[in-house]
Amino acid sequence: MKEIFHVRDQFRDGIPENAQWVFPRFINPLEILAFECILVLRERFREPVPNCLDGCPRMFKWKFKRTGTT
Repeated sequence: MKEIFHVRDQFRDGIPENAQWVFPRFINPLEILAFECILVLRERFREPVPNCLDGCPRMFKWKFKRTGTT
């Protein structure tokens, strides 16, 4: 929890441009799960990866869309 509060406090005034940071101990597949399960989220924030190989896992066949905040 200490790391979570540190990240929260560090970006309290917003995320600076070109900021590079990692969220310690966060599992990426767990993050992607919401976008797999909730269709409204997938339609708004994810798009298919062009030319993705058929053998790739489903989570790698989609990427996050570029938005004004990402």
